[in-house]
Amino acid sequence: MLQISEKRLSEHVNFLADQIGPRIFGTISEEKTAKYVVSKFEEYGVDASIETFRVSGFIPKETKLEVLKPMQRMINCIPLMYSGVTPQEGTVGQLTCADVETDVKLKHRDLANKIVLVRAPRDHLLTYRETASKLAKLGAAGLIFFSREGPATSFSLDPNETLRIPSISISSEEGQNLLLQLAAGHEVVVKLQVIAEKRRVKSYNISGNIKGNTLSTQKIVLSAHLDSVINSPGANDNASGLAAVLELARVMAEKKPRRTIEFIAFGAEEPYPYYLGSWFYVQKHKDELVNIISVLNFDMIGVGAKIDNRPCLKTTAIFQGKKLKTEEWLKNYIIQTGKELGYEIHPLEALGYSDQVPFLFNDVPAVQFRWMDDPWYHSPDDKSINIDPRKIKTMTLVAGTTAWKLANAPKLPRQT
Repeated sequence: MLQISEKRLSEHVNFLADQIGPRIFGTISEEKTAKYVVSKFEEYGVDASIETFRVSGFIPKETKLEVLKPMQRMINCIPLMYSGVTPQEGTVGQLTCADVETDVKLKHRDLANKIVLVRAPRDHLLTYRETASKLAKLGAAGLIFFSREGPATSFSLDPNETLRIPSISISSEEGQNLLLQLAAGHEVVVKLQVIAEKRRVKSYNISGNIKGNTLSTQKIVLSAHLDSVINSPGANDNASGLAAVLELARVMAEKKPRRTIEFIAFGAEEPYPYYLGSWFYVQKHKDELVNIISVLNFDMIGVGAKIDNRPCLKTTAIFQGKKLKTEEWLKNYIIQTGKELGYEIHPLEALGYSDQVPFLFNDVPAVQFRWMDDPWYHSPDDKSINIDPRKIKTMTLVAGTTAWKLANAPKLPRQT
């Protein structure tokens, strides 16, 4: 059995989340993370390499929300990635609320120069962008999303949207307070300030390789993304996954597998259109994809604080209208490996949005390891104190054992 260390897993998470903190792609913090990964690969004796790529960047400088009427006060807020920006002095406007999902008369409302308060969409990957685009076209001067529950959360808008308005996120509690003031008939006036730098930036993919001794052209990939969202320490999303990759590199470094094992830390997973590092990888290594036996991707494996508290495999995805599925042999192989180790791993039909998607789209067997579910997702409360290293260890052990068995199998399961 692989000797996985909870202590080392925790040390990685603590360093990434507490020492580096939010690891926004294209910033110094992401560069520090990349250097940390390289240093650990080298420390463990794993051959490390770096590939860089350029993407549209968004570097937030200052974000403020101030209520001017009926009572002056400040509200904590987070900018959305690729938000529109305000003048240095900010944008002042009357606050109104809108229900983009159900208001059939929305297109007839006069939103010109208004700052619009709207509940965060249920489908964060699609309707944040759609909501922002729709309200911008209706003349809104700014947009305030408030969470359905808990703290403010950060998501990504479309960097290629031609009409972008300043867009921020606030907590559920603050949003409800503003709604109550509007419902009471008060005139609410706010000042919104979003200052950010927009430019092309450099991001990183870091690979570590343990070369196979007899079937070296065939490989198993263990991966995780190294970036986090704005204002979030990213302890679970995704320091937990990156910790798993680093710990498996350490444990396997002195072993001699038949097939190559590649450990990859992908950059820029969080910004739209998502998975930018893994897309770069599959495009650059397109001729090598046929030799990848499987991709085992870790994303958010350290928290399970809601009712649905269980270790899962995300086995489906959709991209460009194409439904993608993990191959049955791989799903069953992982579940059986979990049983042999004493763990029940649950396959989910719920869509998985992470770095396995570009591989699935290119017909490479791939799956996402995810511990469900996380109440601090994409928020400032995604802290190391909320992480359970036992959960990370479980997923690391199951995925690592799966990878090791595949790397050494005389005959691969999909060939039987």
